[in-house]
Amino acid sequence: MQKVRKIRLVLLAIGLIGALLGLVFAKSNSALTPLFLVLAAIGVFGHLVYTLIAWHCPHCGRLLPTKHGFWSQYCPYCGEKLD
Repeated sequence: MQKVRKIRLVLLAIGLIGALLGLVFAKSNSALTPLFLVLAAIGVFGHLVYTLIAWHCPHCGRLLPTKHGFWSQYCPYCGEKLD
């Protein structure tokens, strides 16, 4: 689960950095603005898709809830440790 968390955070960081750079370059009317905005969309969309695909319990296979955050140590369905 640590690998899944790291990949999710990297994808989210790519999206946020792309969005910030897109905003910075948008103020200067740069030709790079669309590139950074596409990078932001890919990062955020990739984060969401990867979360839906990989955010399952490795023991029982059920989709883990996101209501209480992504930092749970135990599966709420089978009770097994997620690390």
